[in-house]
Amino acid sequence: MYFSKRSFLLGLGVGLMVVSLFSVISYGKSGVKTVKEQVELTDEQIIEKATGLGLVPVDENNVKDNLISELNNKVKKLETENVEQINANKELKLNLEETKKSYEKKLADAKKVSSTSSSSSSATTSYRRVTIPSGSSSEKVAKIIYNAGLVDNADKFNKYIQSQGKARKLRAGTFKVPTNSTYSKVLSALLY
Repeated sequence: MYFSKRSFLLGLGVGLMVVSLFSVISYGKSGVKTVKEQVELTDEQIIEKATGLGLVPVDENNVKDNLISELNNKVKKLETENVEQINANKELKLNLEETKKSYEKKLADAKKVSSTSSSSSSATTSYRRVTIPSGSSSEKVAKIIYNAGLVDNADKFNKYIQSQGKARKLRAGTFKVPTNSTYSKVLSALLY
């Protein structure tokens, strides 16, 4: 069988018209009401249906009361949080004061120990012997002094030597250097 485009389109159009007519007839009987058939509802009926659906009519006094109640609850919550924050701040302040007193006491104790040890240490100063080889650079001298435990940092001590302009005035030999001395005292023990 051979179909032409024209007969195909004609058959398709007729089919669509028949389906449309059938659906209009069956749908029209199933309950779609025309404007004339629709029932007008009174305000009370609308409110009743809205209430049944969970919608509440707006009452201005009710809204104001709800807002006031909600604001009061928020104020109470903020006051409670504020009181808790104030109490936490007081506790932190007390802890800070206790820590400060503890450190002040430790500092005072350390000063007492320092003053008693400095008065007695002048008679019992300890020394370390260090040997500086001939031709040693200030960097090598700083490492030797650091390894002997006389300074806390070789690089810092080397920079101190250079900042004082004493890098070329260091002596070679064996030296008796006091322990727990400043960079200045250690350096002066190594100079001409």
